[in-house]
Amino acid sequence: MPETAEALAKRQGELRKQVAELLNMPDSGKVAKAETLKKFRHGNADVHELKYGLLGLSSYLILPDEVDSSPIAVFLHKSRSKEGALESQTVDKLLAAGTAVLAIDSVPFEETAYLLGTSPTAYNVSHVLESVDLLARSYNVEAKLISCIGEVDDVALLTALLDERISSVVVASAGGSQVSRQGNQRHGTVPGLQAVTTRTELLAMLAPRELCIETQEAGQEQIEEVYRLAGARDKLHFAAKPEKN
Repeated sequence: MPETAEALAKRQGELRKQVAELLNMPDSGKVAKAETLKKFRHGNADVHELKYGLLGLSSYLILPDEVDSSPIAVFLHKSRSKEGALESQTVDKLLAAGTAVLAIDSVPFEETAYLLGTSPTAYNVSHVLESVDLLARSYNVEAKLISCIGEVDDVALLTALLDERISSVVVASAGGSQVSRQGNQRHGTVPGLQAVTTRTELLAMLAPRELCIETQEAGQEQIEEVYRLAGARDKLHFAAKPEKN
């Protein structure tokens, strides 16, 4: 771990480049304008189903009533679907607090992606980047108001490392869960990533941005030390739930 602010900035730059190369993300689609598929009401919010990006995925832009300019959270729900996100307590709490939500779908595990030199995680990271572009360019959302809540693999963590427009991050998952009906295959695997960094370092390198970690992490003290170095210890929060026996 770096011991000075200068060493921290240098390592962040190095790691950003290394992770981008390992992900080998597909070229992003043009996101100048999203297509609105439909609009509907959900409680006290308007929902716009938008289609945009390289893969043509659709997302729910959920806007709470009576809020002219609000922070917005890009949300990857554990169901890997926008429909699951819409019905979640997390979205209810965000809307009640005046935060808009862009709920996005995640691409499923696809072994062919590895044969093409990339990974499903790379496609998901790319889609979050497209979503941030959409918010910044088409909806004029200020960068400091964009957060990312990740319940899918390491997608939020890796995206935030690559894009500093994401001002705060909630890490609520980690790569490595087993793919159903796929033998020993695992979600969230990025070939070569463990050879260049550790999960502890990836988390620490988000300093000095707001970071809430909801996963069990062995390197808590090291992450705290880097945040102290960045003068941002008050922006680091651990909210891990007790492990099940």
